[in-house]
Amino acid sequence: MIVFEQVSKRFGDLQVLDGVDLHIPANKITFLIGRSGEGKSVTIKHMIGLMKPDSGEIYVDGKRLSALQSDKELREHRKKFGLLFQHSALFDNMDVLNNVCFPIRELEPDLPDTIVEQRAIDCLSKVEMNKMLDRFPNELSTGEKKRAGLARALASEPKILLYDEPTTGIDPLLCETVDRLIVKINNDSPSVSSVVISHDIKAALAIAEKIIMLHHGKVILAGDAETFRRSDNPVVRQFLSGKISQASAF
Repeated sequence: MIVFEQVSKRFGDLQVLDGVDLHIPANKITFLIGRSGEGKSVTIKHMIGLMKPDSGEIYVDGKRLSALQSDKELREHRKKFGLLFQHSALFDNMDVLNNVCFPIRELEPDLPDTIVEQRAIDCLSKVEMNKMLDRFPNELSTGEKKRAGLARALASEPKILLYDEPTTGIDPLLCETVDRLIVKINNDSPSVSSVVISHDIKAALAIAEKIIMLHHGKVILAGDAETFRRSDNPVVRQFLSGKISQASAF
């Protein structure tokens, strides 16, 4: 679904991506891991087309991003993505139903309200939030906000779901709930490819079908959970044991 070929990106003197080669398979759950500051968010921005690489090529769903020149082409490209933000990013002045309706109305303004609302309700049903349609974000728990945010990400019928640090700052029990939800959505929507940006190695080993680790701007290991458990790479071993500092370098 997504291919990077020798992608590099520099900001001033800081080399954030340094000849990155990676392959994200279609219809699977892929974790992009690494400590803070290793280029995970920059990688995601390149996938969406919010940044252009200094060198290298990126392909998404078979299309070369450097060939997309017009604003219209980039908008069409970005429609392939649904994004669950770290803090859900719901609109405080909208109830749950209208939060989920929002991206549908933005992308398909000519759709009748009845169809828009039914699609939103269907998405909320997938995350077990269809009984909270009239609640506002300040009336929701952290877990409920995550669910509503995921329903909104699904509403645009994306090919690729991006999860931005979905378990950061929440308790272990809720982390497990979010992990189960990621698996459920991927099972219920077999045409969706899920990409999870995280430094939660426990979640990666538990639910990822592929794990890609970034370190110093390069992919140092890619494979399934067993590949990581068996790796003798010292950086991977330190990350698995939690001994690598998460302090941000960028």
